[in-house]
Amino acid sequence: LRPLDITAGVLRYLDRRLVDSTACGPSLSHRTLPVQPHPAWRRLQATPRDEAGESLLGGVCAAHVSSSGRQKKVAVMAMGWSLEGRRLVTANSEGSLTTWSGLDFSHIQTLTGHADAERPGQGVAIESLAWLRDGSSFITGDEKGTIQYFEWTITRIDTRPICPSPGLSVCALSVAPTCSNHRFVSSGDDKKLRVWDWDQHREEVSLEGHGHRVNSVAWHPTWALIASASRDHTVRLWDPRAAGGGGSSGMSGGGADGGGSGGGGLATLHGHKAEVTKVAWNPLNGNWLLSASKDQTLRLFDIRSASAPVELVGHDKEVTSCAWHPTHERLFSSGGSDGGVAFWVAGQGDAPQEIITPDEADVELNQYTGLPFPRPVYEMAWHPSGHCLATASKDTAVKFWCKKQTGSALLTAKQAKPHGNRMAAAAAAAAAAAACIVC
Repeated sequence: LRPLDITAGVLRYLDRRLVDSTACGPSLSHRTLPVQPHPAWRRLQATPRDEAGESLLGGVCAAHVSSSGRQKKVAVMAMGWSLEGRRLVTANSEGSLTTWSGLDFSHIQTLTGHADAERPGQGVAIESLAWLRDGSSFITGDEKGTIQYFEWTITRIDTRPICPSPGLSVCALSVAPTCSNHRFVSSGDDKKLRVWDWDQHREEVSLEGHGHRVNSVAWHPTWALIASASRDHTVRLWDPRAAGGGGSSGMSGGGADGGGSGGGGLATLHGHKAEVTKVAWNPLNGNWLLSASKDQTLRLFDIRSASAPVELVGHDKEVTSCAWHPTHERLFSSGGSDGGVAFWVAGQGDAPQEIITPDEADVELNQYTGLPFPRPVYEMAWHPSGHCLATASKDTAVKFWCKKQTGSALLTAKQAKPHGNRMAAAAAAAAAAAACIVC
């Protein structure tokens, strides 16, 4: 078999999605175009068409197709797809950046991204990565508080790194939704959010209010609105434009209260009982905010209302990552600290629709305790066309997941036992699953 270059089809597909937003809300998930294209033009597309109105579960990528790792035990900390989907860039705890092909998932190159000036020949662990909106460059942040710029060829653009808080790690990066003037936000161990001007290497805004390390930040896909997740068990909303004055609450009651800290703070969202590890905006409607936490749950917030968030339970251990599907409005995935991956559909109960359990053959046991080593899924990223999911874990492997064959049974948690490991019980009940994926 030869890999098919779907770049041209992906570009046409993404161009169609730019105007494919005349409907909104969960009841109108099948979006329509103002002017329908000719069927002959549709046949030129090499990527699957939007199936939101036909089968939402058709977007679930639960078939493991490739696993790329290294002999040396190096944890993969961050990753990101280029906008056209031709390559995936991953970052590890050695300070190296690796490029993978988006066509056949093969390894392209590995280069040192963040070198340690104090230890020649050694690297600094890279904890965050984000692509710019132009699609030709990306930014990275490491555990020593340095932010660097790279081209898509992993060539350093500027030799002047940004050091917001030397010695304190940069845990998360997120880029503003504009291509004209690149701005991005960073967060880390300094408990602050900092908005940067990419061109001038200058800090524009500093947002304070969290009481502990800020694990994740997410810029809204269309608005000047930033969400952050912290070790202080809270999720906060920020307006970077109002950082010079006192912030006012856009939500009150029902799990949210005013920011209270001024300086651009809009609201504080409560609900989690432990450290919040990840936040992600819905890329299609922009109204839903998803958060993952070490209390083994996810929370789904609707920023248009003051009601309590929806609690989603399906993992037996800490939830370490989450990501929305790029084309299906209600579909999202999550990863746990035990290496499991779950797929969810908003509005269809509080249990996952599909669960992938770690392969027992890949589980490494502690020789002293006999228990498996933790293998948290640090990051997951959907391909821009939605047909593939990549996951990064502490088990040193980058795994690629695609759609199952037509008729394959889903691994659901509906038949799981009330006690014991829910993910193991779901795997045992796979034969009783009635739903099938329609590709």
